[in-house]
Amino acid sequence: METAKREAAAETEPATCTGAPDPAPDDGRGRLVDLDTQIIDLVRRRAAEQRRFVAARRALGRPATELAWENAVVLRYGEELRRPGVGLALLLLEMGRG
Repeated sequence: METAKREAAAETEPATCTGAPDPAPDDGRGRLVDLDTQIIDLVRRRAAEQRRFVAARRALGRPATELAWENAVVLRYGEELRRPGVGLALLLLEMGRG
């Protein structure tokens, strides 16, 4: 009976981390949240700008994708951020297409 009560309580109570205490409010988490908010905004703005660029190319009868430019973007991100930058560049380019 006691086990059933504990299991029922575990299903309704929020999960907590028991390994370490909650960080202090001034631990930098607020700055990270602010940076994430800015990054999300920039990613959305970049995707919208890329979609406008693609639409303008299509309106001129040109291919939507300019591979040389996309390769340059991937190379730049790779040089600046190493291998994770390549993945990030590919993700950003994909987001701008759709």
